[in-house]
Amino acid sequence: MGTPTGIAYNSANHYMYVTNEGTNTVYVIDTTVPPTGTTITSAVDCNGNQVQNGGSTTSTSITFTVQATAGSNSIAGFQCSLDNGPICNCNTPITYNNLSTGLYTFKVQAVDNHGNVDSTPVTFS
Repeated sequence: MGTPTGIAYNSANHYMYVTNEGTNTVYVIDTTVPPTGTTITSAVDCNGNQVQNGGSTTSTSITFTVQATAGSNSIAGFQCSLDNGPICNCNTPITYNNLSTGLYTFKVQAVDNHGNVDSTPVTFS
């Protein structure tokens, strides 16, 4: 069994390294905190009207403004999906044009500059 004898922290990747005497091993511990609290701060149709979550509009386009709280790393952008479609990288504001009449669900989550993702995406219908 090893005995921890040294600790080092790398602020660039948020890894902690622990050396063990006797076993000549090094434990690598990831201390990264992902971004959290992704929120939709506004949803505006092409007529400039605010749209509430669960609300409706006769517009064929909508623009979302979003924000999140950074964790260990800076926020690089967001990942978005419309109606459970493919997840795409996106940056705020996010605009969808040429929408047909119907119900839509928009999902967004923050991504930091190391690829860590907010584990609780926010949705808007």
